[in-house]
Amino acid sequence: MGERWTLTQRAEGDLADIWRFGVRKWSIEQADRYQDAILDVLDMLGRHPGIAPRRDHLLPGLRAFPHASHVIFYRATDPDRGGIEILRIGHGRQDWSALIR
Repeated sequence: MGERWTLTQRAEGDLADIWRFGVRKWSIEQADRYQDAILDVLDMLGRHPGIAPRRDHLLPGLRAFPHASHVIFYRATDPDRGGIEILRIGHGRQDWSALIR
């Protein structure tokens, strides 16, 4: 977990699935680099929770931030001081409403 963000169990599973896919498709090193890049984005989002557009039609307070082939779905836990809860990390081509349910 980052200083200003937490992962739900579903988001933890998403991150693990993304890493495993990267290992199968490319290599452990590439999977590690991609995961590190996602973690860097989570740190940035934790510091700037309002940066992504709201997706209230999917879930009140939900925000979605694209990173490479994936989209990070989160909501602010403390909008004044920063801090977010990562709900899911999905592929950009997935059905977002099904992913969030």
